[in-house]
Amino acid sequence: MQRKLRNLNKPQWLFITLTAFLIACFILNLKIQLTGFGDDDFLFYDPLMNKFNGDILAFLVNRYQTWSSRTVIEIFTLLSVKYHIFWRICNSIIMFLAISLPPFLLKKNNAVKTSDILISGGLFFTMPLTFFNETGWIATTTNYLWVYSLGLVSLYPIAKYLHDEKVNQPTYLISWLAALYACNQEQMCALLLGFYLVFLGYLLIKKRRIKILLPFFVINFLSLFYVLSANGNDIRYEQEVANWFPDFEKLTLFRKLELGFSSTVRHLFFDKQITIFLFTILLAILVGYYLKLKKKPLVISLLGFIPLIVSIIFSFNDLWNFSFVKKILALFNGYGTAFNLANPETWIADIILAITFMAVLISILYLQRLTIQGGFSIILMLAGLASRMMMGFSPTIWASATRTYIFTFGIFILVTLSLFASLKLPKKTNDFLTGMIFLVGMICYGYLFLTI
Repeated sequence: MQRKLRNLNKPQWLFITLTAFLIACFILNLKIQLTGFGDDDFLFYDPLMNKFNGDILAFLVNRYQTWSSRTVIEIFTLLSVKYHIFWRICNSIIMFLAISLPPFLLKKNNAVKTSDILISGGLFFTMPLTFFNETGWIATTTNYLWVYSLGLVSLYPIAKYLHDEKVNQPTYLISWLAALYACNQEQMCALLLGFYLVFLGYLLIKKRRIKILLPFFVINFLSLFYVLSANGNDIRYEQEVANWFPDFEKLTLFRKLELGFSSTVRHLFFDKQITIFLFTILLAILVGYYLKLKKKPLVISLLGFIPLIVSIIFSFNDLWNFSFVKKILALFNGYGTAFNLANPETWIADIILAITFMAVLISILYLQRLTIQGGFSIILMLAGLASRMMMGFSPTIWASATRTYIFTFGIFILVTLSLFASLKLPKKTNDFLTGMIFLVGMICYGYLFLTI
């Protein structure tokens, strides 16, 4: 048996690893208890069956007119609340796509290694996946996890084109359908539009054909029009302001931007997020190793440790109870922070958050240099920040809780994979870090399996 395992080649190991993750996703989704919690029953199943007599089309027309433009998404939400086995199968596949696709987006197909899948899968399971049960497993996953995964699917043919790889016509068709689903959610619609524009600029600079992007732009703009023209969104906005943030309309543009920034970066680095904490550890190790190897100034190495130090001090302050940390945390409130231009003391929280995020960007820049990979990683990080910062323009910024961070967490995974791909670490170092990530991910998987 051991001899057979040793004789397996790279594609065989890759297939075994992918299959193992697919099975793990199915096992996890079969374990989830779907007891009709929150929006699954209250907003979908009960009104569908009692008010609309099971008529999905009538339900969707009413929702578009009175509440939401997420018509494409809610087709699958309604099918899922009616047929739980449909959701279990689809959600297993969606989870598998979230794990398996990132390495294939960043590399040519034949360059993807087993370690890439182990890193991607390990990091995926470190995400606080219980946030998919904040308003019910079905409603939350179809509106966020499915959107994230199908957003990756929609980018696959573009990534392959940039890698000079051929893509067959069925794959294009699937990617267009995936884009139609993903763009039906406002955060992802804006995020994909940003990526399409970046890809457009890159192709124009390289003087390559842009025809591949045209269908995606059409889908994106039609989706934006569909969202902006829905009366239901206006009605919903007014109700959400009244219910969740009564003085939201009084906030200035600056306050909304500050609210989005401070709430986002605080949650990432101050609130014990395993995915981000693991990322800061990896960043510190990689910066320390790489800059020592290149004999760079010590100050550069210290920048790479700032995110980790900040995360340790603020996330675990209950262990050492620093008074200055309490004072800084006290600056945070329902409006972001107590920032007041006339009072410099109120700037401290935002300054620390800004330094932490800038340290991440500078560290990535020094690791990947002024290369295409480095530039794309910086764009990814900024997109991850922007995708959650835009919630500062929604009265549900607090009511939406953690689920709105799914795209930001996903981008941290992509950046981690990009760093591993570009640095070409020694095999022992690479294996150690890959094993660490995978082990932490499997511990999180086991904990999730036992507690859901």
